[in-house]
Amino acid sequence: MFEIGDLVQFRVKQQVCLGGRAHSEKKIALVTSIERNVYWSYDGDKCDRLTVLWLNVGIEETIPEFYLEELKTERCQ
Repeated sequence: MFEIGDLVQFRVKQQVCLGGRAHSEKKIALVTSIERNVYWSYDGDKCDRLTVLWLNVGIEETIPEFYLEELKTERCQ
């Protein structure tokens, strides 16, 4: 489950077709809006509808949460 302000990316191992959503420039997105329990997932669970802003291209997109995963980051110490 995501929250507003989370950084996300497309799932690395996507099992379903993205239907033209994927683009080589869409790398990191910021979650700007969430509608809870809108979609049924392929597993039979209710999933959220996210509005994200793709940061490097400035495109806003509304997408089911099951296409996305939290951005993996490593912190420098």
